[in-house]
Amino acid sequence: MKIDEIRNFKKYVEGGSFNNGFLDKLADRYSQQNSSAISTFDIIFSSNRVNELIKDGISYKCVVDYGNLPSKANVKSAQRSFHHEVWTKRNDNIRTGDIVEFSHDPLIDKKTFIIMNTLKTRDQYDLNVMQITQGTLKWLNLSGVIKETPFTQKSTSSAYPLEEDKIMILSKERRNILVQANEDTLGIDKGQRFIFDRRCWKVVGFDGLTTGLLELTVEEDQINSSVDNLALRIADYYGKVADYEVLVLNGSTNSLALDDTLQLKIRVINRGLDILSPLLHFSSSNDSIATVSETGLIQAVGKGEAIVHITYKDVSSSININVTDRRTYNYTLDISGSDEIKIDKSQKYQVSFFNNGEPISDIATFSITSLDGTPTQLATLMPIDNTTCEIIAGKAIGKIVLNVSNQNGLITNKKEIKIKSWI
Repeated sequence: MKIDEIRNFKKYVEGGSFNNGFLDKLADRYSQQNSSAISTFDIIFSSNRVNELIKDGISYKCVVDYGNLPSKANVKSAQRSFHHEVWTKRNDNIRTGDIVEFSHDPLIDKKTFIIMNTLKTRDQYDLNVMQITQGTLKWLNLSGVIKETPFTQKSTSSAYPLEEDKIMILSKERRNILVQANEDTLGIDKGQRFIFDRRCWKVVGFDGLTTGLLELTVEEDQINSSVDNLALRIADYYGKVADYEVLVLNGSTNSLALDDTLQLKIRVINRGLDILSPLLHFSSSNDSIATVSETGLIQAVGKGEAIVHITYKDVSSSININVTDRRTYNYTLDISGSDEIKIDKSQKYQVSFFNNGEPISDIATFSITSLDGTPTQLATLMPIDNTTCEIIAGKAIGKIVLNVSNQNGLITNKKEIKIKSWI
């Protein structure tokens, strides 16, 4: 490719547009060169002049900014770091929307870029344009898990978002930002709020027509300190962040005889709601006493005590296993239902009884109290059947305790419940 064509390409890239026929023509010119000749890129890729691009922690050879930047009065040095032309090997599969790291100087920390466009040329090389990112978006997904992705602002031919620390602000305090289109970002919808540039922004439109990229139109919104976490830079954080709890329905302690087995029954909840088919990890503190399979089946192999740990994400629980010559009985009960009830609303609660983790039949006795065990006026209790009750919240907020026991009072458990407002 001639250096004049590279300069034309650079001039076009600095204009901030990446989807014009010019790029196709540029790639086509390169493709029409004598295919039997050894290309310049073949030589550079085999030399120590080749550059390095990092994607998903893996290093790829590339050629960045082949040729010189054009000398133009209206192109300032600060602008030259926003966009780069990148030539890559096609089988490296660098594509539009990829998040990559690059630095011309190995002594300078690499910066993060997003691939904005990719065109195929001959010799199995691709011509890419990458644009530097200005920060990251952080948000909670529907499960309350924190997600984060780099973003870049959509530039124009006359404005560069980071030049001299100035921010491009469009009419009505709107900005167009670009992120990688992936499983997490494609879940973003209108009304989603983000915090960046010390302000809050709400999504008012999006465009996912470009493969690999998602364009979000965001409009400035008011920060609400009651729900927005400014320290973490996450909007709509409080009351929605994941709060996982791993419950062992077999109880905290279980006794087994030698060669007995026990199938663990695990319940994982997030903010009072059950997680369906959670991916659990099981481990034993002493495999010579008790082993545990990937499905939670405990095998008693030697006399003594062991602790079996159950982990979901970064939350753990455990059960003590006591292996003896003779099997003993261990009765437990589990209370299923939400940890919260909104004022003037009700929630149902279901009780299950177990002996050494195996379901048994029994009759539940229910009562509600304040946290200190005294009577409460925050809610009323209505038994429904032998194992189910309904709690009806009043008009005041606070906390209550649902107390449950079996018919003879030997099996007990309790559940703390928050009475909350609609806000």
